[in-house]
Amino acid sequence: MKVLYSVSCKDALNPFLETLTCAIKHEEPSAVFCFDSDSIWNDKVYAYDILHIMWPEFLVDEQHSANDLKHRLEEIKSRGVHIVSTCHNLEPHYCRSQNMRDAVEFAYGASDVIHHLGQYSIDCLSGLYPDVRHELIPHHIYDNLYTNIPSKAEACKHLGLSSGYDYILCLGAIRSCEEIGLLDYVARNLKRGVKMIAPSLILNIGGRYDLKTRFNYYRHKYITYHNRLISNLGIINNQDLPYYLAISDITLIQRLKILNSGNLTLGMHAGNVVIGPEIGNVGAILKETGNYTFRSPDEIPRLINLARCAAKSGKGQSNRAYALSNWSSSFVAKKVLNSYQSLLT
Repeated sequence: MKVLYSVSCKDALNPFLETLTCAIKHEEPSAVFCFDSDSIWNDKVYAYDILHIMWPEFLVDEQHSANDLKHRLEEIKSRGVHIVSTCHNLEPHYCRSQNMRDAVEFAYGASDVIHHLGQYSIDCLSGLYPDVRHELIPHHIYDNLYTNIPSKAEACKHLGLSSGYDYILCLGAIRSCEEIGLLDYVARNLKRGVKMIAPSLILNIGGRYDLKTRFNYYRHKYITYHNRLISNLGIINNQDLPYYLAISDITLIQRLKILNSGNLTLGMHAGNVVIGPEIGNVGAILKETGNYTFRSPDEIPRLINLARCAAKSGKGQSNRAYALSNWSSSFVAKKVLNSYQSLLT
């Protein structure tokens, strides 16, 4: 079995594809994987049994329009290559490009199978694409990457933060002014003894990134905003991430528009209580697992109080047990492998 993926692992901002394919290879060592978007546009694609499309909006550019992609996928299918898509988004994030929006639509429509990370997107797309097989394959946890979550005491020492606080972790890029406003509101309304860690926020707060801010960063590594929000100017690397997860009791997903989030599975795997928006697959999974959802930012401070109590009562440990039982790399890899094999037989 030979599978061509439409993206490069080297350019990925998260380890989703690399860890998933490693887990599949563990289940089926003979499987051959290639990660290359350029091969879609030449004859190399015909050497593969399956073309698996991830984030189809990135397949279009100045050289290739969405209509070019549509015709190319039709040609690829006519030559006997099966097409699978993973539904990461219903549409590109905060994107005004009709070309990119059409690319998503055309890729889903050309697929033999769409892998969904939750039931919500199946319900959204099954009527739009009735001739496509829709399969529920959840987002896997990174249990083979983060094999050891340190204690909170170890994490505090490593990060240079006090163990006398409850910490809320907000990971990922800040995508809009709305998200900045959400974090600003939450930070202003945190109770004494609670701090929020939002590594990417300082990159998005405009004029506040002044000489004083720079000085404080290089001197202390951390910026405190409203005295309750900590940012360390950038993306947390894979070596430090377990310490941030360990120091936190709560994971807050700061999105207002979202379908899926790896931070949900990441937080639950780490034993955090999770708060997120009541939309998309994220909202459905949080409700199903007994975590917390919000419809507007002004609900979040109350939910943080509830989540703190839940964390002290063992909700984080039950979240971790659920994640290990239902979203392990091995479990999800077997589901993907079965999906591939069903196409080939």
